[in-house]
Amino acid sequence: YIPSCNYNGLTVVCDTPSTANLSWTFNESGSGVIGNMDLYVNGSVVESRSTNASGIYPVSMGDSIAVEVTTYGCTNPDEKANAYTSGIIADSACNTSSTYLFSTTYIVTSGDIGNTLTLNVFSRCDGGCI
Repeated sequence: YIPSCNYNGLTVVCDTPSTANLSWTFNESGSGVIGNMDLYVNGSVVESRSTNASGIYPVSMGDSIAVEVTTYGCTNPDEKANAYTSGIIADSACNTSSTYLFSTTYIVTSGDIGNTLTLNVFSRCDGGCI
């Protein structure tokens, strides 16, 4: 991150950020899939979704980020229920007709401040485990 600085009389004033932006997406796909996502920051749910959605949430240094995903409704016997994440957290779970994932935790560091952190969350019925 390069701070935005302006010359103000005799001094240089720089705008130093104190947060990072957590850019998250939740995507459901596949026949019959029913999925839910709960996004946790510091142990509290800050977003809860049951349909495709995306958003941005500000986070600070030391904050913990985790996600809970359930996938069910996969009725085709050749399909697997997948719950998985990519971006700052890469985690997955897979089972026959339903599955549950509570992800590993990501801790925001000083190097993250002023940047955008990306977290993609998926609930999917597919032909196999992803």
